[in-house]
Amino acid sequence: MSASSHQPIFSMLHRSSRATLLALVSNLVLFACAAPALAAVYTPITGDSSYKIVFDDEFNGTSLNTSTKWHAPVTQHDNTYPNSNMMQMLVGNVSVHDGLLDMMVTRGPTPDGSSYGTAAITTRGHTISGQPISVYWEARIKNMDQAFGLMSGFWTDTAPNWNFPENDFNEYWQAQSIYSTRQNYHDGANWVLQSNYNTGMNLGAAYHVYGVLWTPTAITYYIDGVQTAQTTTNTNRSNPQFYAILNASAGGGGIWPNGTTLIPNHMLVDYVHVYSAQAGAVAITPDANYGGPGDNGTGVP
Repeated sequence: MSASSHQPIFSMLHRSSRATLLALVSNLVLFACAAPALAAVYTPITGDSSYKIVFDDEFNGTSLNTSTKWHAPVTQHDNTYPNSNMMQMLVGNVSVHDGLLDMMVTRGPTPDGSSYGTAAITTRGHTISGQPISVYWEARIKNMDQAFGLMSGFWTDTAPNWNFPENDFNEYWQAQSIYSTRQNYHDGANWVLQSNYNTGMNLGAAYHVYGVLWTPTAITYYIDGVQTAQTTTNTNRSNPQFYAILNASAGGGGIWPNGTTLIPNHMLVDYVHVYSAQAGAVAITPDANYGGPGDNGTGVP
């Protein structure tokens, strides 16, 4: 047998055939390595047709929808959310890109001389669902990580200004614990629920689905479909103007960033959904990329 007969089969192929084979192998490798789509997490309204989608933002496009969905950005002159003299809410700290809402905490001095620039948006002025009862709220969020002294928040409050009652779905202060988030309910007179459920996971390291089902008899909180807290105290509210708030903040409880804190830091939101089973609730046409209740990442990480 001649020496040429011992050449590897690949080297004996015509150049065009080798290119085709390489392309095929590359595609197979990419297919094999691609992360599988995550299954939707459990929600208490999954399969319940009485709950209609009444608010949806998948954060498509390159700018925030402030005409029909959000009052934003909140500034230091807006009393929807109070500022300390250490931080200033900045227009430039809120952006939309790659199917995500991006809310930043930056280091000052800010235009008003504050130590930190922060971000907040609300649905105030855009009524979501009337009364809060018989409503399921959810958002898929990556909280800020390496975030000692910073807070990632998703909560509801009452119009026209920041006021009680208040319901905190995800109040993530990493300085308190990387594994738990605060879930609190103030009924207008007292904090009737103050919960710190330990998930055993660093809630700043990945996306998680935060959901709350608010009925006349109970408010039940979920993280990735797991029930984490519940209260049955004074939940049958008649306030017609509850609105959602998302914010990336600094400070709180006297705890401010230290040398371990990553700044700038980013809180990322994949979507916000609100569903209502109230009489007269009318379903909207959801955005492109809407994946239903418990969506665990349609088209984004």
